[in-house]
Amino acid sequence: GLQRLPKGTAGQVLKMNSGATAPEYGTLSSDFVKLQTQEVTSNAGSVTFKGFANAIYSSYECHITDLQKSGTGDHTWKFRWCINNGNLTGSHYRSTFHGHHFNSSSANNENYGGNWNSDHIQMANWNATDTRQSSHNVNHLIIQIGNLSNASYTPTMMYTRLNPHPSGTYTNHDVGGGYWNDSETRIAFGANDGFTIFPNGDNVGKGIFALYGRKK
Repeated sequence: GLQRLPKGTAGQVLKMNSGATAPEYGTLSSDFVKLQTQEVTSNAGSVTFKGFANAIYSSYECHITDLQKSGTGDHTWKFRWCINNGNLTGSHYRSTFHGHHFNSSSANNENYGGNWNSDHIQMANWNATDTRQSSHNVNHLIIQIGNLSNASYTPTMMYTRLNPHPSGTYTNHDVGGGYWNDSETRIAFGANDGFTIFPNGDNVGKGIFALYGRKK
């Protein structure tokens, strides 16, 4: 009575059936799903993710590694919502941040603040020109985004950033978040909606960007 199990289709895996009586091919289910990836290897003005929002996800995470600017003039990174294929640039962003650094002399310094009705959310705020092109001075940035499928909610974002200072004498850590305080973002995000990340007064020199969705 032995029978050969027919092969599955592309992307399927071998697993046990629901009754745990026989093997079968099926699709893996995950509550944390990679949705989109981008990699910058040379100058780019910005990186935009859009068309990823789905009602099955309650939140999203964007992990950015090996992040550098192309120049050394400024240290800040910025975030804007992208609606209908265009970045929201009006003065309606409200955000707050807190930064901390620890140096080689065992000294601690803190900085905190925010923006009220700015044209962007600032994601890095102080004390490090995290821009020099070297193999070890890069940013690791994580952006968390809330529900984008409920038009009754104002979408929010939070971020965490770590970068070694190019001098090698201290390290910086920043946390913060913000939102757009107007009606444009209170929509169910669609194919032309998302967000944009860009450096202040410079280009993205390099970076690996991966966007994930977290199911309800």
